[in-house]
Amino acid sequence: MKREDLQGIRGYSIILVLLFHLFPFIFANGYIGVDIFFVLSGYLMTMIYKKKVPDYRGFLTFYRKRLLRLLPVYSLVIFLTLALGSFMLIRIDYEHFLEEALAALALATNIRNHNDGLGYFDRLTYYSFFLHTWSLAVEVQYYLIVPFIFYALQRWPRGATLGTTILTGLSFILGLMAELYEIDAYDFLFARIWQFQVGALSAQFTNRKVKPSEKPLIDDSLDERPASQTFHPYVSRLLSLSLLVFMLPGVYFLSKSLVRTSSTLIAGLLFACSNNPDRPFFFYNRFFTFFGDISYVLYMVHWPAIVFCRYYFAFVISPISIALLATVVSLISAMFLHHLFEKPLLGDVRKSVICTIIFYSLCACILAAPSVLKENTPRQRFIGNTSSYYWANYTSYDPHWSKQDMIENAIEKNEAIYEAGMFVLPSGCERTVADLSCRLRFGASNISVLAIGSSYNYMALPGLYEAMKESVGTLEVVSVLRWEPLLKTTTMHIPEHCAQCESVLEYARQQEKDILFIINRYMFNFTDPITIPLEEDPLMEKAIEELDRLSKTSKKIVLSGVIWRYETWETNPMLNLLRWIKQKRNLEGIATYSYEYYLVQQGNSLKRIDYLLSRCPKCTFFDMQAPFCDSEKKVCRTIDEESFLGYFSDPHHITVAGMEKIVPALRSFVDDLIASINKS
Repeated sequence: MKREDLQGIRGYSIILVLLFHLFPFIFANGYIGVDIFFVLSGYLMTMIYKKKVPDYRGFLTFYRKRLLRLLPVYSLVIFLTLALGSFMLIRIDYEHFLEEALAALALATNIRNHNDGLGYFDRLTYYSFFLHTWSLAVEVQYYLIVPFIFYALQRWPRGATLGTTILTGLSFILGLMAELYEIDAYDFLFARIWQFQVGALSAQFTNRKVKPSEKPLIDDSLDERPASQTFHPYVSRLLSLSLLVFMLPGVYFLSKSLVRTSSTLIAGLLFACSNNPDRPFFFYNRFFTFFGDISYVLYMVHWPAIVFCRYYFAFVISPISIALLATVVSLISAMFLHHLFEKPLLGDVRKSVICTIIFYSLCACILAAPSVLKENTPRQRFIGNTSSYYWANYTSYDPHWSKQDMIENAIEKNEAIYEAGMFVLPSGCERTVADLSCRLRFGASNISVLAIGSSYNYMALPGLYEAMKESVGTLEVVSVLRWEPLLKTTTMHIPEHCAQCESVLEYARQQEKDILFIINRYMFNFTDPITIPLEEDPLMEKAIEELDRLSKTSKKIVLSGVIWRYETWETNPMLNLLRWIKQKRNLEGIATYSYEYYLVQQGNSLKRIDYLLSRCPKCTFFDMQAPFCDSEKKVCRTIDEESFLGYFSDPHHITVAGMEKIVPALRSFVDDLIASINKS
């Protein structure tokens, strides 16, 4: 007979994981569901196998049973995810998708995760279809060492016990330090060993005889009910209540280290409590045991279901609707696979081996030959240039093409723009005083231009080049990432925190130039609410002081770069555009925004800039926003209406297609500026 109490706790754990992945900011502690799984695995492994590995044959038996129980469902879900992704994903997403799938098939997702620079909570917002397999990877990696621990405990009880205790303590310290110092070690095996060992220790206090079970470690059961109770029933109820607290929504004020440690210890104590069916505790009921029965399959299918729903329905239906749809898909899929695939394979070694080989082979076919299911060869439709700009290969199209040809061209060109990155630079650049710098010599006149600012300034180089190549003598662009030259109050920009910022600024003060452009997004303190008169604002006072210094070596100073921006970095607008084009959706849902929205977003920055213009006689303003809006300034666009080319490469930076919209107005602005300089 199965341990229904353990099934109930397992069911509670998978519910926690499901809620956390669906609503990470509401059920903030749901990640402990995986911690409980680790404790439970350590508990069950110790109960069943601690005396079953006396020699290498015992090792082989252990690995055979564990892997054959784990891999059939695992490989099936990965294959189904790969097959569906082959038809749904754009090429750029698909390439990352294949890399993730390869790591998942090798049970090395946690190892791959350490190379992408993201934490687990950051990854929850990205389209990572195999993210959840990290816990299976950790568990299998633990399988590789636990038989040696069991063997050592049988051969050398005292020494092995001491060594295991030290290993557990070091693992706990590493996990705790990682939490305290925000080190990304959540999926590092050594930081998780202590949780498996808590389960193993719990098993030492359990008074029962057991028989080996063929259930998996993430979904295991003991076949024999305990003969006596280890703890008073009220103890188990108190522990159950303590564990239920972590399901409460909004309990996000507790530190992760406290939550992880307390939940692990509570789970370990709870597993040691033998459940009495006459006095059941909270997890001993049909609701939790139902989820416990399907927990492994549900764990495997729920995350791909969530990500596919988010991928396909983002910006189409509400996040709540997406979560509900993903829940329904996950539950139906889990029940279907549990009854028609998982249960029939229990105890059948031959079928398990055959299924695993078949699904791994199918996955290998997709990985080795992705073009079988997905067109992966660029069409190279770089023809029909509509401009003389040096980046024409990225933006060319023929207005006479059919809509289908225009869409195919848009997919190719937008992919090329995205893969080229933010900076599509002209030839002939000379590096000067910073990593992001470029000096171009045109010789068209004696006018010299210097542009300083953030990456947004460097991204504007193509537009500056095309607007000035026939009217100025030299153009120099110098940028420092996230730098706003007029901002003196933000910690990251003051000299002792950004030596390069100050050196570039000093360079700009000393260089004699006709025109100085200061181009950045004005997105830090400039956007702060205006709570005092601008005449008394320290930010404005310091900005005016800097403009006065820069004015001594500049005939004209141009402030620019204020345009609408996306509010979040969570999704990439260029990738979203490609996804919508592939899904054949109406692009108007992501192609337009109101000018009023821009004013609300950038209103404070514009007011501060207006004030600076009133105090700086040499200063003027170039409006980068206007070219993206209609003549009445009511509706603005993020996508070209005819060619479907995107104007944003990421939430904050404009593409060369966006620069094409700006160049005519910028050229006219520069010509007028040069004319005024020549007259004076």
